[in-house]
This record gives sequence, C-alpha cells and structure tokens, in this order.
Amino acid sequence: GYAKTTIIPQGQDSIFIDWSNEFSPQTTPTVLATLRSADENDPIIAYRIEGAVSLAGVRFVFSSKTPSNNFALEVAAFIID
Repeated sequence: GYAKTTIIPQGQDSIFIDWSNEFSPQTTPTVLATLRSADENDPIIAYRIEGAVSLAGVRFVFSSKTPSNNFALEVAAFIID
C-alpha cells in the first residue's frame, strides 16, 4: 500500500499524487484522503478525485485555490481483497 502526507503549495486548485515509485498495484487501488490545514483560520476547502484512479496515482481537485502553504493532503491507497 501507499500512505503519505503531501504539502500543497499556496495557489493550487489541483494536485496529482504519484505513487509509482513506491507502490505498484496490479489492479486499481482504493484511495482515501483527508485535506487539512495547520491554521484553524484557513477556510474549509472541498476536494474530490478527478477522473479515475490509475495504477500510478490519482488527481485531486479543490473547490478553490489554496490560500496559504498550510494545507496538506493525506492520501492512502491500497488493494482490498
């Protein structure tokens, strides 16, 4: 499986999480994610997976651009037997 926290730079409205160097599933994995901010004053931003999860990674889009460098996306990808 794959689990990593990625810091999202300010001004981003999407991010591609590439796990191809660390995780090589043979079938499309299940993906779970949480978007968080280190600053309680940052706005709440909605997010979703854009398109289909691939064997190499997944793209997330956000409802607005990240207003600071405080945001991080925690992503887990794994195979359910």
